[in-house]
Amino acid sequence: MLQHHFVRKSYDTVAEQYGTASATSWLTSRSTGPCWPASPSRPAIGAPIADLGCGPGHIAAWLAGQGVAPVGIDLSPAMIAVGRRDHPNAEFRRGISSREGSSSTDHQRDPA
Repeated sequence: MLQHHFVRKSYDTVAEQYGTASATSWLTSRSTGPCWPASPSRPAIGAPIADLGCGPGHIAAWLAGQGVAPVGIDLSPAMIAVGRRDHPNAEFRRGISSREGSSSTDHQRDPA
């Protein structure tokens, strides 16, 4: 748990800058967005999709624009706050994922 504290603190420190800097690079990437329409197993409209380690929410926002119901999950309260502010069309929760494959989320829209 101590390691999560240091990771969370470092991401909290750079959340605003990361949100601004990564938006342009992600949105112009050829490796992410264009492969979704070609997928033969495209989720149904409104299907819930988890974006684990969502950071400031760029992918969750893109997913919402595709008609699914993304839930962005990140351990950094500051990243979640940026996501909620910049992408109100997606849901965001604070949480972590462990090495054992289980996860823990706040299960509520915490004010983080």
